[in-house]
Amino acid sequence: MGVSTQVYPERGLPELTGDARVDRWREHRAKVRAELVEATINAIDELGPISRSMTS
Repeated sequence: MGVSTQVYPERGLPELTGDARVDRWREHRAKVRAELVEATINAIDELGPISRSMTS
């Protein structure tokens, strides 16, 4: 069972805030978020979902 990891470029990055400290990290945060989502999906594909009853 696969999950789509399609990127939606029309969503784009958040708008610039005018605060250079915040704006400088926007692309980095978006990249890290995408990597985290991809790793999570890969782990679920490999290991399968774990139900709550199995963790109790």
